[in-house]
Parts: sequence; C-alpha cells; structure tokens
Amino acid sequence: MKSIAFLGTGSSVGKSLISAGICRLFSNMNYKTVPFKAQNMSNNSGVTYEGFEMGRAQIIQAISARCLPSAHMNPVLIKPVSNMGSQVIVQGKVFKNTNAYSYFSNTDDLFSKACESFDKLSLENDACVIEGAGSCCELNLKNRDFVNFKMAKYANAKVVIVGDIDKGGIFAQLIGTWNLLSNEEKDLVIGFVINKFRGDIRLFEDGIKIIEEKTGKKVIGVIPYFYDINIEEEDGISSKSKVDLKDFYMDDKINVGIIKLPRISNFTDFNPLEMDDRFNVVYFYKNLNELSKCDVLILPGTKFTIGDILWLKNNNFNRIIKSFKNKMIVGICGGFQMMGNIIEDKYNLESDLSCINGFGLINSYTYMLPDKILTRIDIKNNIFGNINGYEIHLGKTVINESFKYKIDFQGRTILVFDPEKKILGTYIHGIFDSLDFRNFFIKNCGFKNRVSGIECKYSMDAELDKLASYIKKYLDMDFVLKEMNL
Repeated sequence: MKSIAFLGTGSSVGKSLISAGICRLFSNMNYKTVPFKAQNMSNNSGVTYEGFEMGRAQIIQAISARCLPSAHMNPVLIKPVSNMGSQVIVQGKVFKNTNAYSYFSNTDDLFSKACESFDKLSLENDACVIEGAGSCCELNLKNRDFVNFKMAKYANAKVVIVGDIDKGGIFAQLIGTWNLLSNEEKDLVIGFVINKFRGDIRLFEDGIKIIEEKTGKKVIGVIPYFYDINIEEEDGISSKSKVDLKDFYMDDKINVGIIKLPRISNFTDFNPLEMDDRFNVVYFYKNLNELSKCDVLILPGTKFTIGDILWLKNNNFNRIIKSFKNKMIVGICGGFQMMGNIIEDKYNLESDLSCINGFGLINSYTYMLPDKILTRIDIKNNIFGNINGYEIHLGKTVINESFKYKIDFQGRTILVFDPEKKILGTYIHGIFDSLDFRNFFIKNCGFKNRVSGIECKYSMDAELDKLASYIKKYLDMDFVLKEMNL
C-alpha cells in the first residue's frame, strides 16, 4: 500500500478536507483507497456498520474513497468530557477515561494499536491517505506524538505539509515548521500545500519562490478559499454558522435556536437544517433574550450530559427552556435525556453526582449504564419516511407518557414526537439528514403554510466530487503520483 500523509502547521489548516479530496481522486483512478488518522481528538464521532465508534472526519473520507468506514481508519479517538479529562476509544471501543497528563505520559501502547490497524488496512488496499493532527512539530510533544511524523515514518509515507494563508504568517508556518524538523523528518517531506488563498495568485508567485528557496522543497499547490462546497466540519461549528446574533428573526423561515453547550457533540446533526433554505439556524451561547424569539429550540447532543445540565441551570437557560412550552422543543441524544425528569448515574460515569433533575418536559427517567450504545439506525417508515442515522450514547431512557409518534428499537425508545405537546426527543443522530423527516417535521409542526424557500436535496457524494475536482485543479497531481510511484 502506497501512502501519502497530509500534516499541518496547526489545527484547522484544511488537512481533513484535502485528505478527503485526495481520497476521491485516487478512487477515481481505480486505486482501492483508505483514509487513516492514527489519533483524532473530537466529540464529533459516528458509528460503523459493525457497531464501532470512529471520528466523523474519517467516515467522510471513507465515503470519499468509496469504501466502508472502519474503526481501523481511526484507531485512537479521544473524546474530551471536561477541560482536563477525556474518554479514549481504541479500535472502536471505549478503552478508558483519563486526563491529558496521564494520556501523554506514555503513548507507546496506543501507537502499537495504530500500527496494528494500519497493517490490517495495508493488506487489502492500494493507497492510503493519512491525516495528521494539529501541528506536526510541537517540540514539547514530539517524543509522545505518534499521529504525525512517527506514523508517517512507519507507513513509509510521502509527507505534504499544509499551511493556512488565510490566518496570515504563511512563511513562519511553513519555513518555521521546516526548520524545526529533524533531517530524518525532512527526508519524508515532498512539498507544501498553501490552503485558503484569497485574491490574485499572481501576487504570490514571489512568495512561492521564497518558500522553495528557503526549504528546497516544492510548493505542490495553492488552493483558493472556497464557499460553495458543503462538507461538514471536523471538530467545531462551522465559521459560516450564525452564533448569538441579534435581530436574526425571519418571518418566512422556521427560526431554529440551538444551544451551544460547552461539551456539544455531533454538531453536524444540524448541517442539513443550515443548508435547507426553509430554516434560519442560529447557535446561542449567551444571548438568551434573542433565543426566546425562536420558533424551535434544540438541546443538542453532549459528551457530558450532567455537566451541561448544570451549566444550563447556572446560566439561566432553564428559564428560557421552561418558557418554550408553547413552542417546539427538540432534544437529541444528551439533549433528549435532559428533557426528562431525572438522570441517574449511580456508577458515576459522568460525574460525582449520582442523580440530577432534568427539565421535566417529558415524563421520563434516564439511567446511565457502563456499556455505551453504538448502533446504526436504518428505518423505512410510512409516517417518517427513510431515516438513516446512528445511536452513540450512555444510558437508557424510560418514557412514562404516551406520544402521538414513537419509535422503539431493540427494546428501547429512540424517538418520541408529539406536535400538540410541542416535543420531539430522539437518540438518532443524523435524523435531519433525511429530507423525508424534515418535510414531515415542517408539516406536522404547523409551519408548512408559513415558510418559503427551497428544500435542500443535499448529496454528500456530489459535494465530494466537487471537492476532488477543485483540488485537482490547483494541486500538481502528476508530481504527487510520481512521488508515490502510483
């Protein structure tokens, strides 16, 4: 298996999207291709068809490579539950909870697992697109960092260093990183990619020459900033999203307020709403008075349900939530649990609190269990239409009232919906990806005759094709293929 690794000068420079685009380009050339990220830190995860957990970014990259997602493509996933503590997922299953100091004290065993996963993938595939994490040259972490150069060396990968010119300081990013590399690391590097360029590329031709003269390595491409390719963010609400806006209300839209919880997870659940012109979506962290004007309030998923309930109560969100009883309230996963009467955590899986009151919007009781529920949801329903999503949570919720619409799955309730009670609660991540369900939601919540705009028939596959074509236009792919001996 031939490998190429896209390592960054920092976080959010575009490694994930470039890797996804290269996966699609290799697949278009009939190479059996897989993505790989040895270690990911994100609360935005998904579930494979075998019931294993992995980062959403690698799931998107697998879709781009036209292969089934496998936890071996992201063998180590770190999910922060607080500023200090994290849950560590190894090859798709919960390994342990730990703090950052303990985690980084010895990563040898985790690196061994990453190598084991890479070796498994290498037996079955032609090409691998490796993504690094953060900066590839953090001097205080280099002896414990296995996701960047250590993994690239193991994979015998050709390394491309990616920098973000939109943030400024591109020379310090690329030349500075280059000068901090060891000679062994420099030997792996075949060149640089400058991402998120704005303006006339001719004005940067002298900049390209400077970088190539200072490093002796080729600038493989300069990728302009793009606005019209819609692929979800890896680990954070999109910079294009509206946050804490004033005077946001639109009379001809469904105005949706999403509470931006401190430990919000699976925020990509709401990308389809943001892209559907019938919805006006705003995230709220502070602006409570504006939030109260929305037509729909959403309690999103969270990695730390009990901690985020306390945050909501301490920041007076409980007042707004209770005042929404005459409007539609939606809870997803952790947000669904919060809508109930009580959450019991007798095993102290999330905190020292063994029990906490929810918001009492649903007569329900949730009890936390040590084993995480990880499963795909594929439903064809005459009422809701087609729903394809997944569950990923601790806890089981018992509903003690009747609802107009309800879905039970494998002996547990995963959705309740009653337009008259103004309540929708579900464990299904990705439920709004379904155009059928969005249309059902609009019709049954009484919004149909009010909204204007065009429904979004989003195609991830089409967007990945656009991304691949865009990258091919601006990267010297002949050079890349030659260096990889493909």
